[in-house]
Amino acid sequence: MKLFIKTFRLRRPVAFLVAAVLAAGIGLVGAGLLTDRPSVPISTVAVTDNAGRIAFLGGFGWQVDEEPSEILEIVIPDQFDSVYEQYNQLQKKQGYDLTRWRGKTARRYTYRILNYPNAQDEVFANLILCDGQVIGGDVSSVALNGFMHGLIYEKE
Repeated sequence: MKLFIKTFRLRRPVAFLVAAVLAAGIGLVGAGLLTDRPSVPISTVAVTDNAGRIAFLGGFGWQVDEEPSEILEIVIPDQFDSVYEQYNQLQKKQGYDLTRWRGKTARRYTYRILNYPNAQDEVFANLILCDGQVIGGDVSSVALNGFMHGLIYEKE
Protein backbone atom coordinates (compact mmCIF):
# COMPACT_ATOMS: atom_id res chain seq x y z
CA MET A 1 0.00 0.00 0.00
CA LYS A 2 1.43 3.35 -1.06
CA LEU A 3 0.77 6.52 0.85
CA PHE A 4 0.65 9.79 -1.04
CA ILE A 5 0.87 13.12 0.70
CA LYS A 6 0.10 16.28 -1.17
CA THR A 7 0.97 19.62 0.34
CA PHE A 8 0.08 23.08 -0.78
CA ARG A 9 0.66 26.53 0.53
CA LEU A 10 -1.95 29.22 0.97
CA ARG A 11 -1.13 32.85 1.34
CA ARG A 12 -1.92 34.09 4.83
CA PRO A 13 -5.06 36.17 3.97
CA VAL A 14 -6.58 33.26 2.01
CA ALA A 15 -5.79 30.77 4.78
CA PHE A 16 -7.33 33.09 7.36
CA LEU A 17 -10.49 33.49 5.24
CA VAL A 18 -10.84 29.72 4.74
CA ALA A 19 -10.39 29.09 8.47
CA ALA A 20 -12.95 31.79 9.36
CA VAL A 21 -15.55 30.42 6.94
CA LEU A 22 -15.07 26.86 8.24
CA ALA A 23 -15.30 27.98 11.87
CA ALA A 24 -18.46 29.99 11.19
CA GLY A 25 -20.08 27.08 9.35
CA ILE A 26 -19.24 24.63 12.12
CA GLY A 27 -20.61 27.06 14.70
CA LEU A 28 -23.86 27.56 12.78
CA VAL A 29 -24.36 23.83 12.31
CA GLY A 30 -23.66 23.26 15.99
CA ALA A 31 -26.19 25.93 16.92
CA GLY A 32 -28.75 24.35 14.60
CA LEU A 33 -29.13 27.47 12.49
CA LEU A 34 -28.44 25.77 9.17
CA THR A 35 -31.07 23.08 9.58
CA ASP A 36 -34.86 23.06 9.63
CA ARG A 37 -34.88 20.83 12.67
CA PRO A 38 -35.72 22.42 15.97
CA SER A 39 -34.03 21.47 19.19
CA VAL A 40 -35.97 18.32 20.05
CA PRO A 41 -34.56 15.97 22.68
CA ILE A 42 -33.11 12.88 21.04
CA SER A 43 -34.20 9.66 22.68
CA THR A 44 -31.60 7.15 23.71
CA VAL A 45 -34.22 4.63 24.81
CA ALA A 46 -35.81 1.96 22.67
CA VAL A 47 -39.46 2.67 21.96
CA THR A 48 -40.31 -0.86 20.91
CA ASP A 49 -42.30 -1.63 24.06
CA ASN A 50 -44.55 0.11 26.55
CA ALA A 51 -41.73 0.92 28.97
CA GLY A 52 -39.74 2.48 26.14
CA ARG A 53 -42.67 4.63 25.02
CA ILE A 54 -43.25 5.82 28.59
CA ALA A 55 -39.54 6.60 28.96
CA PHE A 56 -39.59 8.45 25.62
CA LEU A 57 -42.46 10.66 26.80
CA GLY A 58 -40.68 11.07 30.13
CA GLY A 59 -37.78 12.59 28.19
CA PHE A 60 -40.12 15.49 27.41
CA GLY A 61 -41.11 15.73 31.07
CA TRP A 62 -44.46 13.98 30.73
CA GLN A 63 -45.74 11.61 33.38
CA VAL A 64 -48.32 9.31 31.84
CA ASP A 65 -50.56 6.40 32.80
CA GLU A 66 -48.78 3.06 32.88
CA GLU A 67 -50.83 1.71 29.98
CA PRO A 68 -51.97 3.47 26.81
CA SER A 69 -55.61 4.46 26.75
CA GLU A 70 -55.73 3.59 23.04
CA ILE A 71 -53.62 1.76 20.47
CA LEU A 72 -54.74 2.33 16.92
CA GLU A 73 -53.38 1.14 13.59
CA ILE A 74 -53.38 3.98 11.10
CA VAL A 75 -52.37 4.30 7.48
CA ILE A 76 -50.45 7.41 6.53
CA PRO A 77 -52.31 8.47 3.37
CA ASP A 78 -50.59 8.60 -0.02
CA GLN A 79 -52.08 12.04 -0.63
CA PHE A 80 -52.41 14.51 2.25
CA ASP A 81 -55.60 16.54 2.55
CA SER A 82 -55.52 19.96 4.22
CA VAL A 83 -55.94 18.46 7.71
CA TYR A 84 -53.01 16.08 7.22
CA GLU A 85 -50.91 18.88 5.70
CA GLN A 86 -51.56 21.01 8.78
CA TYR A 87 -50.75 18.10 11.10
CA ASN A 88 -47.56 17.41 9.17
CA GLN A 89 -46.53 21.06 9.59
CA LEU A 90 -46.76 20.49 13.35
CA GLN A 91 -44.57 17.39 12.91
CA LYS A 92 -42.00 19.26 10.83
CA LYS A 93 -41.69 21.92 13.54
CA GLN A 94 -40.48 19.23 15.91
CA GLY A 95 -38.19 17.46 13.47
CA TYR A 96 -40.49 14.81 12.05
CA ASP A 97 -41.96 14.58 8.55
CA LEU A 98 -44.74 12.18 7.69
CA THR A 99 -44.29 12.52 3.92
CA ARG A 100 -41.61 9.83 3.84
CA TRP A 101 -44.09 7.44 5.48
CA ARG A 102 -46.92 7.90 2.95
CA GLY A 103 -48.84 4.71 2.30
CA LYS A 104 -47.31 2.93 5.31
CA THR A 105 -49.18 1.41 8.21
CA ALA A 106 -48.23 2.85 11.58
CA ARG A 107 -49.45 2.59 15.16
CA ARG A 108 -50.66 5.47 17.29
CA TYR A 109 -50.23 5.02 21.03
CA THR A 110 -52.27 7.41 23.19
CA TYR A 111 -51.34 8.03 26.82
CA ARG A 112 -53.13 10.20 29.36
CA ILE A 113 -50.77 12.86 30.71
CA LEU A 114 -50.87 13.14 34.49
CA ASN A 115 -48.80 16.32 34.94
CA TYR A 116 -49.97 18.79 32.28
CA PRO A 117 -49.76 22.30 33.84
CA ASN A 118 -53.11 23.88 34.79
CA ALA A 119 -55.11 21.21 32.95
CA GLN A 120 -58.86 21.59 33.42
CA ASP A 121 -59.64 18.53 31.29
CA GLU A 122 -57.79 15.38 30.31
CA VAL A 123 -54.69 15.86 28.15
CA PHE A 124 -53.20 13.10 26.02
CA ALA A 125 -49.87 12.36 24.38
CA ASN A 126 -49.97 10.58 21.03
CA LEU A 127 -46.95 8.75 19.67
CA ILE A 128 -46.91 7.51 16.09
CA LEU A 129 -44.51 4.65 15.41
CA CYS A 130 -43.63 2.93 12.17
CA ASP A 131 -41.03 0.25 11.59
CA GLY A 132 -39.97 0.49 15.24
CA GLN A 133 -39.29 4.20 15.34
CA VAL A 134 -41.14 7.32 16.41
CA ILE A 135 -42.23 9.20 13.30
CA GLY A 136 -44.47 11.79 14.96
CA GLY A 137 -46.43 12.76 17.98
CA ASP A 138 -48.46 15.43 19.67
CA VAL A 139 -50.00 16.55 22.93
CA SER A 140 -53.68 17.39 22.81
CA SER A 141 -56.84 18.03 24.74
CA VAL A 142 -60.17 16.80 23.47
CA ALA A 143 -62.10 19.41 25.46
CA LEU A 144 -64.49 21.75 23.65
CA ASN A 145 -61.86 24.50 23.64
CA GLY A 146 -59.04 21.95 23.26
CA PHE A 147 -55.57 22.35 21.83
CA MET A 148 -52.82 20.43 20.08
CA HIS A 149 -49.10 21.07 20.08
CA GLY A 150 -45.85 19.17 19.68
CA LEU A 151 -44.38 16.88 22.28
CA ILE A 152 -42.51 19.75 23.93
CA TYR A 153 -44.63 21.86 26.27
CA GLU A 154 -45.20 25.30 24.79
CA LYS A 155 -46.07 27.99 27.29
CA GLU A 156 -48.83 30.18 25.92
